[in-house]
Amino acid sequence: MESNVTAPKKTGVFDLQANARVLIRIVVLLVVLVGGLWLWISFKGGTKTANAALAIVTRQPIEIKNSVENIRANSRWWLPITTPYAGTLNVELTVLKGNELDVMVVPATELSNLQANHPLKQMVVGFDAAKTRNFKRAQRIPQGSYYLVMIDTTLGVLSAKSSDVQIHARFEP
Repeated sequence: MESNVTAPKKTGVFDLQANARVLIRIVVLLVVLVGGLWLWISFKGGTKTANAALAIVTRQPIEIKNSVENIRANSRWWLPITTPYAGTLNVELTVLKGNELDVMVVPATELSNLQANHPLKQMVVGFDAAKTRNFKRAQRIPQGSYYLVMIDTTLGVLSAKSSDVQIHARFEP
């Protein structure tokens, strides 16, 4: 005697139709957890900190600085840069008004020399220029802490007393 009953089909683990409800629940749970973490960071450290943390985790480009700074004659100005992973540092500087500047990127270990006006022992090769009004560089650098340094070596007597500089620094994976 023959039976017309067929055995039920076995579904695999990766069968989307059979597991759709479970997958939707997992995705919703992950979205809620990530959103909650972002809200917690933004309440504790501010929205800028939360966006920076999200950019680090997702390896998105990080805007380090985009502003105009005023640098006095015969002075040094530096911007701390911390790279969370190896990536490309893009730096664009334009002197809008004022004196030409010496520009360089140095490791954070050089901060004491910068503060004491001592000569610098190390620089990131390729990120330096003397007496420039326009500076544009992009180069891969390893994870670490650095300083973007601008030095105005003029005395401000026969030159401008200060310089306005447009700074755009960005870090990309």
